[in-house]
Amino acid sequence: MTLATPTMLLPVPVATLYGIEHPFVRMWVAAAAGALIVLVASKLICKKSPAASQIGLDRALLWAASIAYVVSWFLPVIEDGWTLDEGVPGWQALRVVLSPLWEHREFLDRPGFSLACIATGLTNLLMIAVLGHLLIPRLSSANGWKHWVALAAAINASWVGFDWRDQDFRIGYYLWLLSFLLLAIAVWTRGVRTGQKGADGVGRYSRSGGENSSALASP
Repeated sequence: MTLATPTMLLPVPVATLYGIEHPFVRMWVAAAAGALIVLVASKLICKKSPAASQIGLDRALLWAASIAYVVSWFLPVIEDGWTLDEGVPGWQALRVVLSPLWEHREFLDRPGFSLACIATGLTNLLMIAVLGHLLIPRLSSANGWKHWVALAAAINASWVGFDWRDQDFRIGYYLWLLSFLLLAIAVWTRGVRTGQKGADGVGRYSRSGGENSSALASP
């Protein structure tokens, strides 16, 4: 798939959100938009930036994701509550989205919504695990996390579709979502770069290996 294909598709989810009445359908559309943003941004970085600068860039993205994530916990996330004048802070919002785990009545009343809330809350564990893994130089491999961080970014972006009409979300939510998008872009950039290196290495080996490569391939 070329870069032009996902880039051309990006306006489609945004335009679709205006015409959809059902909030859960809008969530799926917004989730697709989040995944597309990750794909397009990571491809653009790998296509436009020199390989040497990509290493520093994806590390900068990881630190930016870390800062945005930490700050978002203390900013208003949604217009409700009384802890902050502007709304519920991030740390309190986490308790709200995970409440179906101990409020069984709430889970039974709205199982689909409750599962979406729980999945959203659990993405925080993924964020901490991936940042801890990738910010340690000895454990900097990103390939094992690619699809998980893309899924987390999509899940968290889905709430844009849910709130599309009411516009109740505040800066804390958008900063928190940004942290997941930055993390996913950084991980996918590393993954694409690693894949390109592997493909180049295989190509050079197969072209120059000659008889040695044939000998190695034989039992």
